[in-house]
Amino acid sequence: MPPRTPKLAADAAADYRFPSIEDLIADAAKATEDLPDYVLPLGGEHVITVPRPDGATYLQVLAAQRRGAEDLMLQLLIPDKGDHKALLLKMKGAPMRLADTIIGNILSYYYGTGLLSEAREGNSPAS
Repeated sequence: MPPRTPKLAADAAADYRFPSIEDLIADAAKATEDLPDYVLPLGGEHVITVPRPDGATYLQVLAAQRRGAEDLMLQLLIPDKGDHKALLLKMKGAPMRLADTIIGNILSYYYGTGLLSEAREGNSPAS
Protein backbone atom coordinates (compact mmCIF):
# COMPACT_ATOMS: atom_id res chain seq x y z
CA MET A 1 0.00 0.00 0.00
CA PRO A 2 1.53 3.31 -1.03
CA PRO A 3 1.92 6.01 1.63
CA ARG A 4 -0.83 8.62 1.79
CA THR A 5 -0.05 12.11 0.60
CA PRO A 6 -0.10 14.49 3.58
CA LYS A 7 -2.75 17.17 3.52
CA LEU A 8 -1.16 20.57 3.21
CA ALA A 9 -2.08 23.35 5.62
CA ALA A 10 -3.46 25.42 2.75
CA ASP A 11 -5.72 22.53 1.74
CA ALA A 12 -6.91 22.09 5.33
CA ALA A 13 -7.60 25.81 5.61
CA ALA A 14 -9.75 25.67 2.48
CA ASP A 15 -12.10 23.31 4.35
CA TYR A 16 -12.51 25.70 7.26
CA ARG A 17 -14.13 29.13 7.45
CA PHE A 18 -11.97 31.37 9.58
CA PRO A 19 -13.80 34.22 11.35
CA SER A 20 -13.16 37.67 9.92
CA ILE A 21 -11.96 40.54 12.07
CA GLU A 22 -15.51 41.91 11.90
CA ASP A 23 -16.83 38.60 13.27
CA LEU A 24 -14.29 38.67 16.09
CA ILE A 25 -15.09 42.30 16.97
CA ALA A 26 -18.82 41.52 17.02
CA ASP A 27 -18.27 38.50 19.29
CA ALA A 28 -16.07 40.50 21.66
CA ALA A 29 -18.59 43.36 21.78
CA LYS A 30 -21.46 40.97 22.43
CA ALA A 31 -19.58 39.36 25.33
CA THR A 32 -19.43 42.70 27.17
CA GLU A 33 -22.44 44.60 25.83
CA ASP A 34 -24.36 44.44 29.13
CA LEU A 35 -21.33 45.29 31.24
CA PRO A 36 -21.51 48.81 32.68
CA ASP A 37 -18.37 50.91 32.95
CA TYR A 38 -16.20 50.31 36.00
CA VAL A 39 -16.82 52.95 38.67
CA LEU A 40 -14.27 53.91 41.32
CA PRO A 41 -15.73 56.08 44.11
CA LEU A 42 -13.12 58.47 45.51
CA GLY A 43 -15.20 59.63 48.44
CA GLY A 44 -17.89 62.24 48.67
CA GLU A 45 -19.49 62.95 45.32
CA HIS A 46 -16.33 62.30 43.26
CA VAL A 47 -16.58 59.12 41.22
CA ILE A 48 -14.20 58.03 38.49
CA THR A 49 -15.80 56.20 35.59
CA VAL A 50 -13.24 53.97 33.90
CA PRO A 51 -14.13 53.46 30.24
CA ARG A 52 -13.88 49.99 28.74
CA PRO A 53 -10.42 49.67 27.19
CA ASP A 54 -10.38 48.95 23.48
CA GLY A 55 -8.11 46.32 21.96
CA ALA A 56 -5.26 48.73 21.20
CA THR A 57 -5.33 50.20 24.71
CA TYR A 58 -5.38 46.73 26.22
CA LEU A 59 -2.21 45.82 24.31
CA GLN A 60 -0.56 49.01 25.58
CA VAL A 61 -1.60 48.12 29.14
CA LEU A 62 -0.07 44.66 28.76
CA ALA A 63 3.17 46.16 27.43
CA ALA A 64 3.28 48.59 30.37
CA GLN A 65 2.64 45.69 32.74
CA ARG A 66 5.59 43.74 31.34
CA ARG A 67 7.81 46.77 32.00
CA GLY A 68 6.37 47.26 35.49
CA ALA A 69 5.08 50.71 34.53
CA GLU A 70 2.05 50.96 36.83
CA ASP A 71 1.94 54.74 36.35
CA LEU A 72 1.47 54.25 32.60
CA MET A 73 -1.11 51.53 33.19
CA LEU A 74 -3.18 53.92 35.32
CA GLN A 75 -2.87 56.64 32.67
CA LEU A 76 -4.08 54.23 29.99
CA LEU A 77 -6.98 52.92 32.08
CA ILE A 78 -8.00 56.35 33.41
CA PRO A 79 -7.43 58.66 30.44
CA ASP A 80 -9.26 61.66 31.93
CA LYS A 81 -6.42 63.83 33.25
CA GLY A 82 -8.53 65.33 36.05
CA ASP A 83 -9.67 61.91 37.26
CA HIS A 84 -6.12 60.56 37.02
CA LYS A 85 -4.76 63.47 39.06
CA ALA A 86 -7.51 63.09 41.69
CA LEU A 87 -6.71 59.38 42.03
CA LEU A 88 -3.00 60.08 42.47
CA LEU A 89 -3.82 62.61 45.21
CA LYS A 90 -5.97 60.02 47.00
CA MET A 91 -3.16 57.45 46.68
CA LYS A 92 -0.62 59.75 48.35
CA GLY A 93 0.38 58.20 51.66
CA ALA A 94 -1.52 54.96 50.92
CA PRO A 95 0.27 51.58 50.87
CA MET A 96 2.14 50.99 47.62
CA ARG A 97 0.07 47.89 46.78
CA LEU A 98 -2.95 50.13 46.21
CA ALA A 99 -1.99 50.84 42.59
CA ASP A 100 -1.73 47.12 41.81
CA THR A 101 -5.07 46.47 43.50
CA ILE A 102 -6.85 49.21 41.53
CA ILE A 103 -5.32 48.11 38.21
CA GLY A 104 -6.07 44.45 38.94
CA ASN A 105 -9.69 45.18 39.87
CA ILE A 106 -10.28 47.18 36.69
CA LEU A 107 -8.67 44.62 34.40
CA SER A 108 -10.33 41.63 36.03
CA TYR A 109 -13.71 43.40 35.89
CA TYR A 110 -13.44 43.99 32.15
CA TYR A 111 -11.78 40.66 31.48
CA GLY A 112 -14.47 38.88 33.48
CA THR A 113 -12.26 36.97 35.89
CA GLY A 114 -12.41 39.01 39.06
CA LEU A 115 -14.37 39.09 42.28
CA LEU A 116 -16.88 41.50 40.79
CA SER A 117 -17.80 39.05 38.03
CA GLU A 118 -18.08 36.30 40.66
CA ALA A 119 -20.50 38.44 42.65
CA ARG A 120 -22.53 39.13 39.48
CA GLU A 121 -22.85 35.39 38.95
CA GLY A 122 -24.22 34.99 42.48
CA ASN A 123 -21.04 33.55 43.95
CA SER A 124 -19.74 34.93 47.20
CA PRO A 125 -16.33 36.62 46.84
CA ALA A 126 -15.58 35.32 50.34
CA SER A 127 -15.93 31.66 49.35
